[in-house]
Amino acid sequence: MIYRGWGFIALLIPIVTILLFTYLFGVDGNISLEVFLYSLLASGPIVFFLGIWMNRKSRQICGLFHYTNLSSVRDVKKHTKVKF
Repeated sequence: MIYRGWGFIALLIPIVTILLFTYLFGVDGNISLEVFLYSLLASGPIVFFLGIWMNRKSRQICGLFHYTNLSSVRDVKKHTKVKF
């Protein structure tokens, strides 16, 4: 159960960590292979724990674009504030 939009966030987190490590540890905008791999290694737990957190959040009745316990659009309308 992954809500809509998670793939985009999961792709951006490693890119942001690479840019952050380049800014912090780079020399003239260049980084070594080790720093690059450490940045990917640092982004792994972030993506993992953020995915677990978003998965728990999506299990709520009005979660993030994911309705597991609702059987029809009428039930979605009844339990949300979204106008269809």
